[in-house]
Amino acid sequence: MHGEDHWVRAALRAGARGYVLKDAEAAAIERAIRAVADGQTILSAEVRGAAVGGSAEADYPFPDLSPREREVLDRLARGLSTEAIAARLGVAHKTIQNVVSRVLYKLSARDRAQAVALARDAGLGSAEGGE
Repeated sequence: MHGEDHWVRAALRAGARGYVLKDAEAAAIERAIRAVADGQTILSAEVRGAAVGGSAEADYPFPDLSPREREVLDRLARGLSTEAIAARLGVAHKTIQNVVSRVLYKLSARDRAQAVALARDAGLGSAEGGE
């Protein structure tokens, strides 16, 4: 595909699970196809900045998530439990469970592990260790 940032972000917003430039080596394209087929998210190094860079709200890799949903997803990707997130945010455990359910739905993730994998692939969850 094309390497311009707006194309990369548009593809990710549309639900793309992989993005490799069309001039990539055949072996790299094959690996990417197999990885996406196995449920992974693959972005070639040349486009990763477009996927996670920028500060504008529209540039966020998960634009359908609310700020609270993004915050919870980031904390999940850091390895925090639902209970720990609830305690840190000063809300009920059930509230965080509901937010996680909305995140899974909006990301079309089959479970928390897949949502965390998507978040980490997008660069979330790296600032704090788990509990």
